Amino acid sequence: MDFINFEAGEIYDEISNEGLSVQNALNLIKEHAANFYNNERVVLLENIRNKFQATYDEHLKVCKAEVPTECETNKWHIKLLHFLNQEIKMTKEITDTAIPDDRSDFTVEERRKSDARIDELFKNLQELKTGQEIIWTDLMNELSELKEMYYLNKKNWRQLLTGKLTEMVSAGVVSETISKKIAGSMNPVFDRLLE
Repeated sequence: MDFINFEAGEIYDEISNEGLSVQNALNLIKEHAANFYNNERVVLLENIRNKFQATYDEHLKVCKAEVPTECETNKWHIKLLHFLNQEIKMTKEITDTAIPDDRSDFTVEERRKSDARIDELFKNLQELKTGQEIIWTDLMNELSELKEMYYLNKKNWRQLLTGKLTEMVSAGVVSETISKKIAGSMNPVFDRLLE
């Protein structure tokens, strides 16, 4: 989070020093925020908002305008804070309704569980082995490779699994039903995605 705080400070300073319009300030903020995952983006936006809110609060203490909208500084801050709050709300809604962040790395526990699931698949697919040695060997080799791929993040690992299963179905190595069962056993989210 230190980098996010640093980045928020850099963005705040750039906007403050350049005297950007609200639209240009928002464009700059969105441009930088696009480099972060949604949960980090919320932290960045909230940090920027808090910096501008503090500046606005300090200005209000010395502002001579009788009506806040008569002061250009007030208008600028009111608009910026409004649009920042909208952006934060929208990003939080996206984050709250999204499938869990698949871009993170595997924890040791997740690796252990995935290995256990693959081993369980090996046991369940022993029945397939009888009379179909080549198919079974190919399937086991493909699944065994996944145990060596935990250096990939979760999203890429799952895409690799999905790709392997799709390739095996299209090549006739396994049926679509078996492919869905394999994917479902590896991650319950797959059940919803493959239906």
